Amino acid sequence: MKNVWKVRLWVLIGISAILCANSLPAQESGEEAGQALPDTITFSPAEAPAEAEQRDPNAVVATVNKVPILQVDLDRASQAMLNMLRQSPYFQGMQNIPMKYIRQQALETLVTSELMYQKGKELGITVSAEEVDEEILAIKGVMSEDEFQGRLNAQGNTIESLRGSITKTIMVRKAAIAIMPKEEAEISDEEVQEFYNQMQSKLERVDDMLKCSHILMAVYDNDTPEQIAEKKSKLESVKTELDNGADWDTMVTEYSQDPVTAEAKGNMGYFARESLAQMVGEENIPAKIGDISSVIESPSGFHILKVTDMKEKGGLLSLEESEEMLREYMVNKKAMEFLSSYVEELKKAAEIEIKGEE
Repeated sequence: MKNVWKVRLWVLIGISAILCANSLPAQESGEEAGQALPDTITFSPAEAPAEAEQRDPNAVVATVNKVPILQVDLDRASQAMLNMLRQSPYFQGMQNIPMKYIRQQALETLVTSELMYQKGKELGITVSAEEVDEEILAIKGVMSEDEFQGRLNAQGNTIESLRGSITKTIMVRKAAIAIMPKEEAEISDEEVQEFYNQMQSKLERVDDMLKCSHILMAVYDNDTPEQIAEKKSKLESVKTELDNGADWDTMVTEYSQDPVTAEAKGNMGYFARESLAQMVGEENIPAKIGDISSVIESPSGFHILKVTDMKEKGGLLSLEESEEMLREYMVNKKAMEFLSSYVEELKKAAEIEIKGEE
């Protein structure tokens, strides 16, 4: 069951897999399988990132339907991809990855992004200043304005260039959603059952699993502080009624503003305890089956959480416990395959010129 805390990222994962795909040199035939790798990524002097300082940042490295991609864009994309590789467990310890491979893949990423951006404009998709502002606030997090500006400067960014990048990113996401056929997001119960049967022996329960229901009092962007306080107070009154013996199902039907779960008695499915603790705080997780939490605040609003089942760590996950995870994986896979094929068709129809770097 989908819920307000678990965001289905099938479109974002699909497009990210295309935009951030890696094209790295194959392992040398002389290396033995399983051989330990060094701890750092190194570069030959001729390929060191410092060379970017000698390039003209305004040089055109490629055009996509006559829209230029500049050297400065490629430098930033290359650095971002390099950072991603260094943080990835699959590439930690990889040594002697030529920068030219990273830069080639970064350029391919920029071309794909520009194609999807142009498709979004063709479809009439727009990105509001408010949407960009929300993304920037999420990036800033708890940083002060000086810390945020310092981070931008260190990355060779400005607030204007950041806003431009975020606008394009949002447009690409929206375009991916718009072009995705409905059937690509649908997986039948029979398909999930078949996949579960294939994967069952690998689905170990590595953490306690908690089945949860909730009552949501939603908070919206245009709510005033007074309205938000009123909603919290209202849900606290609901909590008092529940403590005094009110029926959970009745209260969900009457008060919950989550349209996805309200008709299913607030059921959100199973969560691993560690994941749930990260979302709501360990102290807010009810101790045993049937217990309810105090009022919890989240980006979606205010919640009361109820644990309806618990399964201890160990053994294999049941279909009910793993269904959402399996379904999401299958949808992600279908989305990636569709988007990859779609982008290839866009490339065939586009006028793309790769000028290369000086």
